[in-house]
Amino acid sequence: MGKTSKVIKTATDVIATTAAVAGTIKENPTLLESLSQAYGRAVLAARSKSPKHRLDAKINAIETCARAVETSFSGTTDPAEWRQRAQGLRLRADLAWDGRRGRDRRRAIKELDEAATSLLEQINERLNELAATPRQPDIAPTPTPAAAISPTTAEPEN
Repeated sequence: MGKTSKVIKTATDVIATTAAVAGTIKENPTLLESLSQAYGRAVLAARSKSPKHRLDAKINAIETCARAVETSFSGTTDPAEWRQRAQGLRLRADLAWDGRRGRDRRRAIKELDEAATSLLEQINERLNELAATPRQPDIAPTPTPAAAISPTTAEPEN
């Protein structure tokens, strides 16, 4: 019974996030194009046998999430932190790949891969939080004229 409730809760979270992202994508076609390109690169990198390519794909996914959140939720400060951490991961990955060989390289890339995965999990949690919070409309509502809501027009006379 416990497993069923966990699956239902996870599925509900996934559906809610998907609905929020779908609404955002519908409003912003450039975001859709960016996510499509990132998805294509991620699929190619995931099929790669090179651990460096897979790590680069995760770092690219982090940068794409930062762009998407910055575009959709302009009031958040998270994208700057994510970009900074992604840049640090990319620099450390390049240094580990070019400066080490054999077992040392595999260990370093594995540690960086775990750090990138952890950051992606944090980003996913933050996206769930952002999707759950109601967004303020970009356009302020127009006030209705006072004549439209006057008490004399509320009741018809017989």
